Amino acid sequence: MKLGRLYTPTLCGAILLCCGNGQVSSDIPGAKAQTAFKRGWQKMTDIPLNFAQQNSLHPWGFSSRNGVDRYEVRSGDRWSKDDNVRERSESASRFRMEAGKTYQLEYSVMIEPGLPNAAQWLALTQMQSTFDEGETGHSPPLSLELKGDRFRVTARYSIPRISTQADIRTLTLYTDSVNMKRGHWYKFRYIVRFDPFGDGHLIVMQDGRTIVDYHGPIGFNDVRGPYVKMGVYRASAANDMAVRFSNIRFGVQTP
Repeated sequence: MKLGRLYTPTLCGAILLCCGNGQVSSDIPGAKAQTAFKRGWQKMTDIPLNFAQQNSLHPWGFSSRNGVDRYEVRSGDRWSKDDNVRERSESASRFRMEAGKTYQLEYSVMIEPGLPNAAQWLALTQMQSTFDEGETGHSPPLSLELKGDRFRVTARYSIPRISTQADIRTLTLYTDSVNMKRGHWYKFRYIVRFDPFGDGHLIVMQDGRTIVDYHGPIGFNDVRGPYVKMGVYRASAANDMAVRFSNIRFGVQTP
C-alpha cells in the first residue's frame, strides 16, 4: 500500500499560507535549546475533556451511545455563532492546555459511507487557540482534516501577541496518498507541545505508524492555551457527512 507524504523537518519545510500556494520559507525563527520531548506514547495523567456541543440543534447533529459519539452535518446545518459559509457539528473541550507541557490525545474515528467529501475544507479534529481580546478568529494550530477523502494534518503558528492573517504561517505536515475507506475505523494518536517560538514538537500516529514527526514552531502566543475540538467542521457543501469517534483519551505526559 502506498503511504502518504511524511513531513519530518527540523525548523524548515513547506509553508502554506492560508488560502495560498505551497512555498519554501526561510523566515521560521530559530529554535531554543531543545527541551526533553519523549518520543512515542508515554504514561500520562488523564484529563477529562468536559465537552460542550456546537451544532445546529437538529436531532441528527450529535448523539452518544455505548461509548461512540456520532456527528452529522447536512447542508445548511450551522451553529448559531457561525456565518452562512460554514457548517458544523462539534464537541469543544472546556480544558485549556498549558505552555511547556506535552499532551497526548488518542481516539478511533470512522467516516460513514456516503458521497465523496465536496467541502473546500473540512476538519475532523482541531486543537484550537483561545483567542485573546481584540484578536479576530483564525484557523487552528493543529488539525486533522479531509482533503477530498484523504486525511491531512495541518499546523499553524504566529509569534505576535495579537495575531493577524499576515502573521500566521500554515504548514501542511502530511497528506495521505490514498482515500480513506468509508465505514473503516482508524486509530489516531497525537503527542504535542505547543510553542510558537520554535521549541514545539508534534508526533501523529495513524494505526501504529508515524505519519508526522515535526520539531519547530507550532501554536499561538496566547494568554490561555488551546483546546480540543472533535466532530465535523467544514465549508458549506451540498453533501451530508457523518463521523463517529470512540475510545477517546486525553492527558498530559507524566514526567
